Amino acid sequence: MEENILPPHKEYTYTRNKRTIFYIEMGILCAAIFARNILEIPISVVLILAVASLIALDNRRNEIIALCICCIPMATAFQYKYLLLACILIYALKYYRDIRITWRIFPLLCMLIWEILHGFHYTFSLYEVFRIFSELIFCSFLITLDYKKTNYVMICRMLAIVSVFMVSVVLLNLLKANDFNFSLIFLGSYRLGIGNAAVKEFGVNYNANQLGFICNLSISGLLQLILTKNQRKTDYVLIVALCLFGIMTMSRTFLVCLAVLLVMFISFGEVRKSVKIKRIFLVGLVCALIALFAYILMPSVFTSFVARFFEEDVSNGRAELFRFYNEHLLSDVRYLFFGVGIQNFARELVNIYGTISNVCHNGIQEILVCWGIPGLFMMTVFLLSMIFDGKVNFKRRKFNYMPLVLIMVYIQAGQFVQNGTALLALSFAYLSLQWNSNDSAEGIEK
Repeated sequence: MEENILPPHKEYTYTRNKRTIFYIEMGILCAAIFARNILEIPISVVLILAVASLIALDNRRNEIIALCICCIPMATAFQYKYLLLACILIYALKYYRDIRITWRIFPLLCMLIWEILHGFHYTFSLYEVFRIFSELIFCSFLITLDYKKTNYVMICRMLAIVSVFMVSVVLLNLLKANDFNFSLIFLGSYRLGIGNAAVKEFGVNYNANQLGFICNLSISGLLQLILTKNQRKTDYVLIVALCLFGIMTMSRTFLVCLAVLLVMFISFGEVRKSVKIKRIFLVGLVCALIALFAYILMPSVFTSFVARFFEEDVSNGRAELFRFYNEHLLSDVRYLFFGVGIQNFARELVNIYGTISNVCHNGIQEILVCWGIPGLFMMTVFLLSMIFDGKVNFKRRKFNYMPLVLIMVYIQAGQFVQNGTALLALSFAYLSLQWNSNDSAEGIEK
């Protein structure tokens, strides 16, 4: 850890000024994304990547990590995978004393080697391996850092703000395509999750369930701030906005995950019965107001969302997919113990069955299809290494697990190892596990 050369009375002012500059720089990055997708100014995504890299170069530990976490909602706006790798390099060059070699990165090395071994039988590219593994590499890099004063409060708030901004970009594109007539945009079978369809690459296009997950992940961080009394009034506004955006996705997975978050929010933190009753009343009131607000402003959305829970196939085909991939795994010992690898996953299945099938919609099953039982074991060890790393440094509380529990619930009806958003969210979950809420909210950095 480098020596602090600032006098104690000037340290906080310096930190606050640098953070203000970081906020301005993030605003410039968001403005570039807005100009490209809403104003249709032909800004190259390479230029946006360059701006993001310069932000990392100009800032310090907390801001570099916050920038990477904000890639979760910005994933479809530019080549964020390259930014993650660039941030790792920049951080390593600036703060190399923070890095420690630990056995906890061993599971990642095993997964890398295991994927490379698939290249002897299936399609393989070393470049693709590192691109696909960029999120896990970043998460492992965080585990190697000896620096534990991450400003989790700032990161939670930045993630929520950027998430609201990115979902707003999706909504604005939809409004623009419908002459800004809000009453028309959700007629028919539309679900919020399409960005600028005219931009074929990096047009802020999301899967509706993925968009709902981004909203829930941001909500999980803000709920932690409320539990630890680090919240601001604007955080409540952000939660309401994220809930409304989540409803617009009409994602049943979003609603289930939100319910899990609210149960954890009511149960964790203060254990007094009076506090829990107060939280139950508050959560119930807010949910009722949000539902009423959604019904008044977006009646077609509300009606369609409710109707989705009464469809004949509530799983929306996931049960049939689950059965298909179970039969695939049990059809040959090679598939169960070796898998087909991640690269060109769909093409390999076409080569096997001669027809295109939808991707797995269960994260555990997906790992088995990609890497077999050894892959599932390695991923389990990787997750356990995240959980137990640094546990002895402070008494971890239940709410530290909220983002990780959310991810585990989400992947039961979605992808995992092929979903960059879910994988990068593991980094946010790791930061939550390392957050000692008894420390100063600002965590002044030396």
